[in-house]
Amino acid sequence: MRKLTPILVTALAAGALVAAPRPGRATVETTPLMTLYSKAVPVDTAISGDGKVFFVLTDKHTVEVYDAQGVLQGTIDAGAGADTIRASASGDRIFLTNAAGKETKVLAVEFVKQIDITGSPFKGPADAPVVIAVFSDFQ
Repeated sequence: MRKLTPILVTALAAGALVAAPRPGRATVETTPLMTLYSKAVPVDTAISGDGKVFFVLTDKHTVEVYDAQGVLQGTIDAGAGADTIRASASGDRIFLTNAAGKETKVLAVEFVKQIDITGSPFKGPADAPVVIAVFSDFQ
């Protein structure tokens, strides 16, 4: 049987210590959730506190807005020079920073949803600028 030199034994022992799991330390695991494909090169990202809205700042000075399923909901003009983005917890405000210009823009974000009222009851002209629907038969 061949003898191991003390240096080799020390190296093997040190390697075993490094490779062995240490008590009290957790392992980190990841699970891919989704991949967003921007129309331009992403520069920075932000997410609302509730995780329902993702914002991607691009090199084309736009902010792409995605829902929780990764579907593009719209695009916002960020203005030239924006290099970072942050979102409020509710996602109704975004903060765009331009370090070179020493400015921060605060933008209110409102999500306008179209409601299909085709076939709904109405009173008055169909082309009226405002429609008020009253449902009084609820109990």
